[in-house]
Amino acid sequence: MNHMPQTPRKFYVTAIDGPRVHFLAGPYETLELAQAQVNSVRILACDFEQNASAGRAHFMAYGVTRTTGGHKTALGIK
Repeated sequence: MNHMPQTPRKFYVTAIDGPRVHFLAGPYETLELAQAQVNSVRILACDFEQNASAGRAHFMAYGVTRTTGGHKTALGIK
Protein backbone atom coordinates (compact mmCIF):
# COMPACT_ATOMS: atom_id res chain seq x y z
CA MET A 1 0.00 0.00 0.00
CA ASN A 2 1.37 3.43 -0.97
CA HIS A 3 1.12 6.05 1.80
CA MET A 4 2.82 8.86 -0.10
CA PRO A 5 0.85 12.13 -0.17
CA GLN A 6 -1.16 12.70 -3.34
CA THR A 7 0.07 15.51 -5.57
CA PRO A 8 -2.89 17.70 -6.55
CA ARG A 9 -3.88 17.26 -10.17
CA LYS A 10 -5.18 20.10 -12.28
CA PHE A 11 -6.99 20.10 -15.60
CA TYR A 12 -6.21 22.34 -18.57
CA VAL A 13 -7.84 22.98 -21.93
CA THR A 14 -5.20 22.02 -24.47
CA ALA A 15 -4.75 22.03 -28.23
CA ILE A 16 -2.73 19.39 -30.07
CA ASP A 17 -0.81 20.45 -33.18
CA GLY A 18 1.15 17.46 -34.45
CA PRO A 19 3.72 16.65 -31.74
CA ARG A 20 3.10 19.93 -29.88
CA VAL A 21 0.72 20.42 -26.96
CA HIS A 22 -0.46 23.96 -26.21
CA PHE A 23 -1.91 24.68 -22.76
CA LEU A 24 -4.58 27.28 -23.51
CA ALA A 25 -6.68 27.73 -20.37
CA GLY A 26 -6.73 26.59 -16.76
CA PRO A 27 -6.01 25.23 -14.30
CA TYR A 28 -9.42 23.85 -13.37
CA GLU A 29 -10.13 21.82 -10.24
CA THR A 30 -12.27 19.18 -11.99
CA LEU A 31 -12.48 17.46 -15.34
CA GLU A 32 -16.06 18.65 -15.78
CA LEU A 33 -15.13 22.31 -15.32
CA ALA A 34 -12.36 22.03 -17.91
CA GLN A 35 -14.55 20.14 -20.39
CA ALA A 36 -17.21 22.82 -20.11
CA GLN A 37 -14.67 25.39 -21.39
CA VAL A 38 -13.27 23.49 -24.41
CA ASN A 39 -15.65 24.92 -27.03
CA SER A 40 -15.41 28.54 -25.86
CA VAL A 41 -11.60 28.30 -25.69
CA ARG A 42 -11.51 26.80 -29.20
CA ILE A 43 -13.66 29.66 -30.53
CA LEU A 44 -11.39 32.24 -28.90
CA ALA A 45 -8.24 30.52 -30.18
CA CYS A 46 -9.61 30.59 -33.74
CA ASP A 47 -10.70 34.25 -33.60
CA PHE A 48 -8.26 36.33 -35.67
CA GLU A 49 -9.38 39.57 -34.00
CA GLN A 50 -8.44 38.33 -30.51
CA ASN A 51 -5.57 35.97 -31.36
CA ALA A 52 -2.87 36.90 -33.85
CA SER A 53 -1.82 33.20 -34.06
CA ALA A 54 -5.28 31.97 -35.05
CA GLY A 55 -4.24 30.61 -38.45
CA ARG A 56 -3.09 27.18 -37.24
CA ALA A 57 -5.71 27.03 -34.48
CA HIS A 58 -8.37 25.92 -36.95
CA PHE A 59 -6.47 22.68 -37.61
CA MET A 60 -5.70 21.68 -34.01
CA ALA A 61 -7.45 19.06 -31.87
CA TYR A 62 -8.94 20.45 -28.63
CA GLY A 63 -9.53 18.65 -25.36
CA VAL A 64 -8.54 18.40 -21.70
CA THR A 65 -5.21 17.36 -20.17
CA ARG A 66 -4.64 16.39 -16.54
CA THR A 67 -1.26 17.21 -15.02
CA THR A 68 0.42 17.62 -11.65
CA GLY A 69 2.59 20.51 -12.80
CA GLY A 70 1.69 24.15 -13.21
CA HIS A 71 1.61 25.49 -16.74
CA LYS A 72 1.42 28.99 -18.15
CA THR A 73 -1.55 29.18 -20.51
CA ALA A 74 -1.26 30.65 -24.00
CA LEU A 75 -4.54 32.52 -23.78
CA GLY A 76 -4.05 33.47 -20.13
CA ILE A 77 -7.59 32.56 -19.13
CA LYS A 78 -9.01 30.38 -16.42
